Amino acid sequence: MSEKKGPRQSLKRFVSRFRSESQLLRDGTLDPGESVGGASGPSNAATSTTASVINPTPSPDTPKTVVTPSDSQLLGDVSPTGAHTTAARSASPQSRFGLFLLTRALNEEELRQGGVDIVAIHGITGDYERTWTHPEGALWLKDFLPNDLSVPTRVFSFGYDAQVKFSVSKARLDDFARSLLQALNRVRRGKDLQSRALIFICHSMGGLVIKQALVVARLDSNLYPGVQSSTKGIVFLSTPHRGSSSTDWPITLGKALNAILKFTPSSVGSTRTDLLETLKTNSDELQRLATDFRNQAVGIKIVSCYEMNITPPLKALIVNKQTGTLDFPGEARVPMEGCNHNEVCRFSAQEDTNYQNVLTEILELVG
Repeated sequence: MSEKKGPRQSLKRFVSRFRSESQLLRDGTLDPGESVGGASGPSNAATSTTASVINPTPSPDTPKTVVTPSDSQLLGDVSPTGAHTTAARSASPQSRFGLFLLTRALNEEELRQGGVDIVAIHGITGDYERTWTHPEGALWLKDFLPNDLSVPTRVFSFGYDAQVKFSVSKARLDDFARSLLQALNRVRRGKDLQSRALIFICHSMGGLVIKQALVVARLDSNLYPGVQSSTKGIVFLSTPHRGSSSTDWPITLGKALNAILKFTPSSVGSTRTDLLETLKTNSDELQRLATDFRNQAVGIKIVSCYEMNITPPLKALIVNKQTGTLDFPGEARVPMEGCNHNEVCRFSAQEDTNYQNVLTEILELVG
């Protein structure tokens, strides 16, 4: 006689399914630094030690050098080596938040020569470093891009608390945007720095963050001087401007998990279904942001890159051409051949065709 399946067995089945589908709760519904099999990308400890952090909330304990934690510690996944490093386990999440300088600091003479500040912004559950690092180890924002620009260049990467699983954060797009603007204020003090050209490179929901930031910077220009007027262009890498139907299943999973987490200590956190709701197709917040940004984007060059390959285990593109473009006058549309949603923001070599296509657009923005 078969055993009757009760609540305990149902919970086990749900948890098992949640584990197998948990990658859909990653950046743009799949984590940019993790394979579908659950293995995170290679350790970037070597590149981490060259990054300087400009933290939104500085403290004596904030490290000046950082290491890359596994991109999936919360779900118990392991790195390709079979275990997380001690340094990765001990790194606090806060050490990943802020504005990180990936290139060498420019001296005063170089800063007076003008040049450009390039700022990269990851998406949901992304990381200021891991999101942009190819599995073979290349961090193109640091290893390739500065060498291909002939003007004095500072490349920054912005990290923020955009986790969606077991999170205690209540931050929304506006909060992320204002944190970014505050960090820019700190590294662009004075009229000379405030007039340096700005270029933003955004993956997935990071594009929504910068759109909100520029709306705020225009409305509160006295608080964030030079940001709106110095922005020359934005490179969107698979940003869901009109949302994505691929968030429907993660939202369902998240709500079910939250029902279970109600019976756990509050410190465990919950699944950020509110952030995932923002990414639903034609959500109210996306429609409002689209209107506000269009009114503020005059004079800003738009480059929209979109994925061409389906991201396993999904059956459709996460960000297709329709939702990944804005239909702005003069907008450059760049199909990323051979790339799925996770791969549009990582390049293995300078000879990579997709990197060269993105570089061409950046060089045009730099002038």
